[in-house]
Amino acid sequence: MKRKLLILLSSFLLLLLAFWAYQLATRIDAPQRPTGTQAIAPDRDNANANQGLDLHVEMRDNQGRLQAVYDWPEWEKISDDRYRVTEPRVVLYREKGQRIYVWADSGVVQAERMARGYNIRSGTLFGRTSRSVKIFFDNSTDPDRKPPLERTEDEMRRQMIRFFTDRIDFDNQQLLIQTDSPVQMLSNQADVDGRGLHITWNEVPRELRRLRIDHGQRMVMYNVSDRDDPFSLGLSNPQPASAPAGLAASRPGPAETQPAPAGEDEPPAAASRPAEAPDGPRRPTSAPEVASRPAPPPAPAKRALAKPAFQRKNVYLAEFYENVRVRSGPRSLDGADKLTMEFEWAGQAENLFEGGRGSSATRPAVAPVAPAATPSTLPAAGPSDDAAAAPSPVAAPPSAPPGRPASAPATRPATRPVDRTVTITWSGPMVLTPIRYVPDPARGNYLVAGEGPKVVLKDDRNTAICRSFVMERHRDDPGKTSGARMKGQLLGTREQPARLLMDNTQEVACEDIKFDRIVQRAWLTGPGYMLQTHQGDKASTRPASRPARPAPDAVDRISWSDRVIVAFGVAPPREGQNRPSEYIQRVQLYGDVKLVQNLAAGPVPTSLPAKSDFVQSERMTIQFQRDDKTGEVSPQYAYAAGQARARQENTAISADLLGVSFARPQPTQKKPEPTTRRSARVQTVKAKPGLLKAEGNVVVVDSRDPGQPLRAVADQIISDPTKRTALLTGSDVRISQGPNVLSGTHVRLEEAGQVAFVTGPGSLDFLTDKDLNGARLSKPRPIRITWADSMDYAGTRNSAIFTGEVKLRSQTDQMDCRQMQVIFERTEPSTRPAKARPAATGPAKASVASSRPADRGPLAMAEYSSRRLSMILADGQVVLQTRRADEQQHLLRRVQLACEKLIYNAGAAQVDIVGGGTMLSEDYRPPQPKSKSAARTARPDDALSGNVDSPSQTAFRWAKSLCYMQEQRSINMDGDVLMVHRSGDQVVLADQVNRPDWPQPLPAGRRSEITCDRLLARFAEPPKPATRPATKPASRPATAPADDLDLGPRLGPLKLFHATGQVNMRDGTRQVLAQRLVYDRSTELDLAIIWGYLPGQPEADAHIYEEDPDKGTSRSWSSPKIIWDRKNDTITADKATGGGGR
Repeated sequence: MKRKLLILLSSFLLLLLAFWAYQLATRIDAPQRPTGTQAIAPDRDNANANQGLDLHVEMRDNQGRLQAVYDWPEWEKISDDRYRVTEPRVVLYREKGQRIYVWADSGVVQAERMARGYNIRSGTLFGRTSRSVKIFFDNSTDPDRKPPLERTEDEMRRQMIRFFTDRIDFDNQQLLIQTDSPVQMLSNQADVDGRGLHITWNEVPRELRRLRIDHGQRMVMYNVSDRDDPFSLGLSNPQPASAPAGLAASRPGPAETQPAPAGEDEPPAAASRPAEAPDGPRRPTSAPEVASRPAPPPAPAKRALAKPAFQRKNVYLAEFYENVRVRSGPRSLDGADKLTMEFEWAGQAENLFEGGRGSSATRPAVAPVAPAATPSTLPAAGPSDDAAAAPSPVAAPPSAPPGRPASAPATRPATRPVDRTVTITWSGPMVLTPIRYVPDPARGNYLVAGEGPKVVLKDDRNTAICRSFVMERHRDDPGKTSGARMKGQLLGTREQPARLLMDNTQEVACEDIKFDRIVQRAWLTGPGYMLQTHQGDKASTRPASRPARPAPDAVDRISWSDRVIVAFGVAPPREGQNRPSEYIQRVQLYGDVKLVQNLAAGPVPTSLPAKSDFVQSERMTIQFQRDDKTGEVSPQYAYAAGQARARQENTAISADLLGVSFARPQPTQKKPEPTTRRSARVQTVKAKPGLLKAEGNVVVVDSRDPGQPLRAVADQIISDPTKRTALLTGSDVRISQGPNVLSGTHVRLEEAGQVAFVTGPGSLDFLTDKDLNGARLSKPRPIRITWADSMDYAGTRNSAIFTGEVKLRSQTDQMDCRQMQVIFERTEPSTRPAKARPAATGPAKASVASSRPADRGPLAMAEYSSRRLSMILADGQVVLQTRRADEQQHLLRRVQLACEKLIYNAGAAQVDIVGGGTMLSEDYRPPQPKSKSAARTARPDDALSGNVDSPSQTAFRWAKSLCYMQEQRSINMDGDVLMVHRSGDQVVLADQVNRPDWPQPLPAGRRSEITCDRLLARFAEPPKPATRPATKPASRPATAPADDLDLGPRLGPLKLFHATGQVNMRDGTRQVLAQRLVYDRSTELDLAIIWGYLPGQPEADAHIYEEDPDKGTSRSWSSPKIIWDRKNDTITADKATGGGGR
């Protein structure tokens, strides 16, 4: 990312105009004004003549050192101080041996006569062609150098800067050199073509004031190396302190001065809002303001410090205007109205404005030059106008610049680098101005800026589009990073943001893009977006010339409204590389961050598509990791904070904070596309999520089953997609799908065993189509189970185990116990072929063998869903209760069963109780008034016959076991069985329950009691309840029962009553003592058969006793077998004995 953000602009930072601008600005120096005896005329006798031949003028300083030589083959006096000259030739001698040569076809000069010669004040040089006026700046210091025109073209390129024009005006009084004609500059570093040249300078201190080309055409710079590119990833770049020791030792500056990257364990930076983005690079100084500012007075010299009398400005500002274009190999700049560069010039030793000569100890004094010596220092004539002109600079290609040989001669040094050429074209002015002084200038310090309505910067892979850009590089000490600045900035507007198009697959757009290479950061300020285009997973076979961009398959888009901060890391060179590489270390995004995946190709929608995959939050942080062996960079973790939302396929999640860690990707082998001819396999890597963490108001919704979406709510979710596990914690964790709900405070889910384990209290809700007594319901009834300690559900065993104060509630049914195991019906595997199952749709409720991992939710939470109750195993203080209340919540009926161990088989409709227990049936409905006819025929309350008046209470107790089978409507109790029945005014403890009001006094009731060893009771079908008025069409009859308790364990009238072993029954005034009692109402006969012995045992008598306290009488019957006709109230006995009395 850093390289893609910055390398686009690297070529434009290579506009290091110092190596030509300084030469252009400072080497066009008028000769210094004479002080003392400076001009020598060869013929004093003709001093007052009006014309002459071979005028030779030498200018020397007070020490007699030669400064300039003027040769005029012909001259003519125009006025008192004006002269016309023909083919003037001038040589200016500089401090360390450099020289300036001037030729022209003719000229007019203004000269002031002095005691020993002339002082030339101003003048104009003319040429017959655009290349006739020539100014050569010879930088060679070799005293035995060849004359300029005897050198080869390559030697002139390397040693000289050459100017060509057809006219030039100079004024030593106004300190001005100018021309309105075309000008051309040729040098080894750059060629320049333009029209109109204006140069002004200051005399004290002697320095350039301003250089201006009125109309630019083209500038070609040669040998621009990537070593001078401030955005190249070379060893000279600042490195973070975390780089390996070998790398830190190879770069200048101590490692501890480098900014250290954040550690891998550092908390996510998205959790807090950072400070404002730091200031970007400086904006360049305005040239008009600098030009209008007077030069500062020279500072007073301090002899003790030996400081110079003045400080010459060495920071320059170059500005190009109108239609600025730059070409540098595959890189280009277009659309700029203005291109500005501010740079430092470190070549003080080559400053041709510095006055004075070298020391006499190193260079002999120069004597006055005689006319005979002139040919050795100045050509007799300038370059011939008849010579073949050099190729036009505009038509010459960069590889063959004008006047430059196509191949280097043998004299060219073998170490000369072959680097690219930079070409700048513009149509407006170009202005160069010195703006300030710095004590230690460095060639690598500069500032570049460009602006325009649409500035486009390109390289071979990337494009930047902006309204303006600025890049700054500065180091106080080139050997250290302290105090260094390497900054850049791209600017756009809200309507036209700055855009980066990278590698035909990525696009970044933002109003303000800043980067700082020293601190390894980039800042994107203001609303923006990034696009990632997917073009299929194919092997790259791109040829050298880039083909047209193929149609994209899908687009990922990430947008923000506030800012983005990018941190970069530096990796040591890999094998075969000679420099470190940069990679993205962290990205932080702020303000309504939206990441949308897999958008269809075409215009990007402004709102989120209904079924697109996305991540949205207020803040987002992404940390990356790098594999030192392969060099691959992949995500390490990502955090989204602040109302975070995400959707992947059909699963959506929302939370205050979303975090994803990624496993380090492993390379996989992929076969090449069949259309390619490559036989080698391609190494590809793909980062896989290693851990998902969501915190704060977490909600997960899996909508693959539109009818019953899966929903999970928690304070925190930690999911491991590789292990297919999830941990949900919080004060109220809820996992729901339709009527199925699992809740708790600590829920662990494992897909491998379809495990859901809840630690601590929780609840489970699901549906059942049978009540707790096995009776099939007209419609499914919800069941809710709560617990205090834990719940362990395993789909492989199709059961859930609950421990600790377990409570089951289902409308009128409820069960309490210490531990409960619920077994669900096993679902049948899906028989549909895999191709018929749409991807990521349908509920994940099949068994492991029939369901693929990709078809399940990311948290594996749906395995328990849509299960039907099959069996319940309850243990420890089991209490099963069925109750019904009226609208005022008055208790009407209640059946309660208590035991230590209960087994409920819903499939067999059977309840088994192991061990002793009790059962209580209560009816607190008010007594129903009877008509006179009904009262006459009514039989007294009789628990044995089922003729029970309300209110009533019936209690059972047993010691060994109980088995209740709903299909046979039978109850079998074993072991010390006791049954007690009370009704009417015999009911006890009635005032301790919330019952309806009863009329007072209650009718007379009865108290019945039976004890035996075993008791079997069978019941007839219950009478059909009255139906409510139908509210549905007649085709669908109403089946809802009138009594809600009919949905519970309601039995019909007693059909068979069989008590065996030590039978003792008290019913009203009668008492039965026997070993066996059978009461069968399956026929119209209402008979009770009583035996005094059990089958296989010796005969013994059974006894019936009757006492009437009101009459004071008693009777008894004894016989081995007694038949009691309850309908006619008669007793028949074989071998009977009896008695009675008052």
